[in-house]
Amino acid sequence: MTATQTDETDRVAVALCIDRAFLRHALVTVASLLDAGPSLPLDVHIFHAETDPACMARIAALFEGQDRHFCHFQKISLDRFEGFPVSEAFSAGIYARLLLPYLMPRREKVLYLDADLIVLDDIAPLWRLDIREHAAAAIRDPFCDSRAAIGFAPDEPYFNSGVLLMNLEAWRRDGIAEAVAGEIARLGPRLTYFDQDALNLVLRGRILFADPRWNFQPRMADATARDLACAPEVFRRIRDRPAIVHFTTPHKPWKDPFAIHYGGEYLACLRRLDPDLRARYFADVPQESRLRLAHLKTRLRWRFPEAYRAARGLYRILSRGLPAGPAPAGRPAR
Repeated sequence: MTATQTDETDRVAVALCIDRAFLRHALVTVASLLDAGPSLPLDVHIFHAETDPACMARIAALFEGQDRHFCHFQKISLDRFEGFPVSEAFSAGIYARLLLPYLMPRREKVLYLDADLIVLDDIAPLWRLDIREHAAAAIRDPFCDSRAAIGFAPDEPYFNSGVLLMNLEAWRRDGIAEAVAGEIARLGPRLTYFDQDALNLVLRGRILFADPRWNFQPRMADATARDLACAPEVFRRIRDRPAIVHFTTPHKPWKDPFAIHYGGEYLACLRRLDPDLRARYFADVPQESRLRLAHLKTRLRWRFPEAYRAARGLYRILSRGLPAGPAPAGRPAR
């Protein structure tokens, strides 16, 4: 079911900004959002730079028969981002979220979601966070390796931009999108993660850091409570059942769900979609464990994370002479 945009304050505004390559993954994200049993009505906005009519029809079909939740599609142009840095991993589509304050002029706030994640719990508590004194709420990223390049101290909090509760009024009032674009133009090649680095620079000191359950990367399950700045019992609870799983890094569940934590939850979401849809859009998703060694490694990491960290640290020392830090290393999530 679709409808025109409303300005109702009791409805959760969710936005995804995607190019054609991620439309099918947005299908799973949106399906998981509905499957999670939202207690508040949803207005899901899909801003797309390219179209895939068949896939978009499938997304719209998820809302058929709904009397509380609605889906809105709007085509956007990425021309204004011409000349912005891109890479094999990050297309110009990553900059589209900068348009949200102006694409949604009557909204006070919006929950932005990347399309490589699944929602496993009601998002109402995240939506209800008070961000009136902040530009956004976000979740710390303990894996960032670009702090020094952007002038951050080693222990300075850096957030992942895949889940952002954005204070759109503040963004419009303070010209935040324009400031981010200015940092991208100024620093260019120095920004390892492009708009995410620029967002961290511009929003420095203006972020409400939320519970990591709202943007839990699979590799966080191999980390420690200290890495995520939370109590051990809280970490165990989040690890067992995160609210949003964000499949960062090149290891995606549609490539091999059995070789990544929470890949089973992704497959469960696929199985709840009708068989024809799975065959049409996800024929390449493996349905059985084939890479036994990788899958065994994943299971061992889950069951024995401390032993895994110790073994990895020892391997790094012996093979490259690097220090065995407590936190997992690697590229941050997008």
